[in-house]
Amino acid sequence: MLDSLHIKNFRCFEDLTIPSLGRVNLIVGKNNVGKSTLLEAVYLYAGNGHVFSMVAILDYRNDFFFNHRKNPRLAFDSLKKIFNKNEPNAELIISSKDKNPLKITYTLDIDKLKESKDIPIYGSQSMIYPKPDKAIEGFLVENAEYFEIHPDNIQDELNKHNARQLKITTCSISPTTLLDEDILSRVWVKIQKEANEDVAIKHMKIIDSKIVNLFFADEEYDDYGSPKTKKVAYLTLDNPRQVRTLKSMGEGIARLLQFSLLAFISKGGYLLIDEFENGLHYSIQEEVWDKLFKLAKELDIQVFATTHSEDTVKAFCKVSLADEEVDGKLISLGRSAAVADNGKILADVYDEKTLAWIVQSGMEVR
Repeated sequence: MLDSLHIKNFRCFEDLTIPSLGRVNLIVGKNNVGKSTLLEAVYLYAGNGHVFSMVAILDYRNDFFFNHRKNPRLAFDSLKKIFNKNEPNAELIISSKDKNPLKITYTLDIDKLKESKDIPIYGSQSMIYPKPDKAIEGFLVENAEYFEIHPDNIQDELNKHNARQLKITTCSISPTTLLDEDILSRVWVKIQKEANEDVAIKHMKIIDSKIVNLFFADEEYDDYGSPKTKKVAYLTLDNPRQVRTLKSMGEGIARLLQFSLLAFISKGGYLLIDEFENGLHYSIQEEVWDKLFKLAKELDIQVFATTHSEDTVKAFCKVSLADEEVDGKLISLGRSAAVADNGKILADVYDEKTLAWIVQSGMEVR
């Protein structure tokens, strides 16, 4: 579990320090202050800076140009967007007090690439086949044991990455929208093998107590009638006995299912939730937080969530104060008003005394 975070030169973060973290963390702040970026930093840290983590972060925001055969240079330039400043020898650092730091360096230094024990994980053709008269661009990940990827065979390497032993920590992201049901079905199969489906069903009962089972079936046609095999989620309900599609039950049920499934496959790692309140009525959010706090302890996961909602903040504060075993932290991101800081993003961490004041006074923090 991360006890703190220091993020330097990552996307919108020039140099951000969060001195303390809890088992469950809620990140608040205005638009464009890096709430989702903080989740991405944890994701990159969990992935040990691997190229697949970098691609996933950029691709989620349509920031990655993946046309490796026609123009590998564009793919390489896309990866440089993870840096706040990507001038030669710029270094990206994500660290915690009690864990090894992640350091990714963007370099043009030929000698450094040749002499370093680290293996460049991605680059232009000239990095793989150096030429004396040309500078070599590349990314170096400290303490990584990765493999070379040539631009002409990157797709083959990406297809084989699951078979490789990578130094990563389990980490799952619940995005602002619902995940595809094909993805959820694969997660559900894994949960069934570990005999955790009963707990996931209990979580969904927060919204509808009639839910007794979940299963996935193959659908041979898509929403427009075109032939296409895909997975469709169904819920079995009691009193009266009936079967309904997950989508027909509303977004709230689907979001809760998504939280539960991702929590179970994140055991021992991190669960990241972007815009927690999406699809969840304010009246049930306190109970949802209560379930997440319990899951965090049972599954040994650390939760990071973002929100714009005052109701979500208040529900979080109440549950955090009531739970004596799981530490909850409220983290507020904002831009510095100091002229010398030039709009630098800073973090404030609220302690239990402040959380109690938020609950009692109705103070707005978002």
